[in-house]
Amino acid sequence: MFERFTKGARDAIAESREEARRLGSSSVRPEHIFAGLASQPERVAGWVLSQLGLTYDAVREQVASLPHREDRPVRGEIGFSPESKTVLKLALTEARRLGHNYIGTEHLLLALFQTGDPPIPELLQRLGLKMDAVHELIVRELAAPGRSMRRRAGPSLPTLLAGLEGDARSNVVMCRIADPDLGAIDMLVEAGVRSTRSEAAAWLIHAGIEGNTALLERLQTTVSEIRRLREQAQTISREVASGESPPPPSS
Repeated sequence: MFERFTKGARDAIAESREEARRLGSSSVRPEHIFAGLASQPERVAGWVLSQLGLTYDAVREQVASLPHREDRPVRGEIGFSPESKTVLKLALTEARRLGHNYIGTEHLLLALFQTGDPPIPELLQRLGLKMDAVHELIVRELAAPGRSMRRRAGPSLPTLLAGLEGDARSNVVMCRIADPDLGAIDMLVEAGVRSTRSEAAAWLIHAGIEGNTALLERLQTTVSEIRRLREQAQTISREVASGESPPPPSS
C-alpha cells in the first residue's frame, strides 16, 4: 500500500497511528494524518507548516481538542478510517498533478485540502491555512536548489553524482536495505535527480563503485590471484583423480 511513499511520508503515517492511539481512536483519521505531517519538520509538509507559524505542539493541541474522540485504550494495529483512505487516494492524485511518481508529505498535505470530510475543513480554517498559500510554498520549496541536502545530513549531491556518465542498465539486483539507505534513495527521488527508486539506487551503487576505484582495483588483483590458484588446484585434483595408482612396492 505504501510502496510509492517516501520515507518521510511513511514516517508521518507511522506517527499518525501513534497519534490516533494516544487519543484513544480506533482508526487513523485525517486529523491524525495532519498531526503526523506536522511531526516531521525536516520534511516538506512539516517545513511548510512551520513557515506558516504552526508547530507540532500547536497542531496536536488543536487535534486533541476535536470532539467525538473514543477515550479508551486501543491495542493492536490501528487501521485507516474511510475518510483517511480517501486522503491517501487524493495524495496520489496530487502527486500526479505535480508530475511526481512518488507520494511525499507534501502530497498528503495537499490532499487534506481536497477532502470535505469534517473536521478537516474546519480545522484547517481555524489554523488559518489556505490551500493557495500552502501550494505556493510547496512548489517553491521543491524547486529550491539543495532543498533536500540542507535539511538532511549526508554527502553533497555533486559527490553522489560524480562519475555517473552512463545510464545503460540491463541487470537486475534485488536486496534488502536499511532505513537510512532507503532514505537516501527517496531523497534523490524527491529532489528530482532520478524519477524512481530503482534508478536512484543504481546511481548510488555506481557512485560507490566510482568512489572506490583504487580499492576495487586492488581487490580485483587479489581475486584474480585467488582464481588462478583455485584453477591450479582443480587441475591438480583432476590429474590425481584420472591417474593410475602407483604399484605397491615389491616385498
